[in-house]
Amino acid sequence: MTAERLADVFLEKFRREFIPGDKLPTQAALADEYGAKEYRVIRALKLLGKQGVTESQQGSGWYLTSHERAGEPDPVAELAGEVADLRQQVGDLARDPAVADPAVSGDVREKLAWLVDKVNHLEDALTDLYGKVGYTYPHGGAHDSSTQRESSGDRRAQASG
Repeated sequence: MTAERLADVFLEKFRREFIPGDKLPTQAALADEYGAKEYRVIRALKLLGKQGVTESQQGSGWYLTSHERAGEPDPVAELAGEVADLRQQVGDLARDPAVADPAVSGDVREKLAWLVDKVNHLEDALTDLYGKVGYTYPHGGAHDSSTQRESSGDRRAQASG
């Protein structure tokens, strides 16, 4: 197996089994596990190092620094950014005086409350996902005060008022 292919295989293994900051298995252990020559393992780890994924600490071993190669987009971070943008848009809509106007139908306010619930659900799911891999959700954990969860009773009262 080439060093380039080993680097790809290692990256998948590291994404599944380690979080950034973790010490990685020894070069010898990786060579045994994959039936590769140790010099190829070293070359693969160095390739990942140049890409910002691993780093060698003299006398200590190899450590994972990132789950992504430098320059590769992180799909979870992109999704988190999109959810944060959505929260901002929904918050702006909720604060819009036209929506607060009593002449606006309760149906519009009910749909807005539904959107708020969906955004809250997405943020909760992302917070859980980040927590499972040892990170903190980068857009905060608390729901924005302008789009706080409301009970269905609160929404019904708003819709009728």
